[in-house]
Amino acid sequence: MRARRLVMVLACTAMTACHGSSSASEPHDRASSCTRLPLVGALAGRSLNAFQEKGRPSSDQRFTLATGLDPSRRTLLNVLQRPRDDSVALRELVWVDRRCRLTVWFRQTTTGWRAIHAVRTPAEAES
Repeated sequence: MRARRLVMVLACTAMTACHGSSSASEPHDRASSCTRLPLVGALAGRSLNAFQEKGRPSSDQRFTLATGLDPSRRTLLNVLQRPRDDSVALRELVWVDRRCRLTVWFRQTTTGWRAIHAVRTPAEAES
């Protein structure tokens, strides 16, 4: 099932794959509504404080690439490099509303936690 989630994540982050018409199936419509929100790429570089408006996250996990890289986090390899970044402190926060799950990964910097990558998936997608 994790492979199915990865496919959904990739489909939802590829803007052309998620903009369905009114004749699209219900799950496709939910994915489409998730991507019509501001682009997740625009979140990169924002501080953790900038996310306070989203309220309390439903999940907050800390890890490093060396200890916490699982299939759902492999997209981090698009912005981090192994083995150079294996010991970097990372944090994964997840916010869920009735339609979408927003997962944002942060990197610890000298000025605090900074967003480095984010994905949106339909809320009913497996974690």
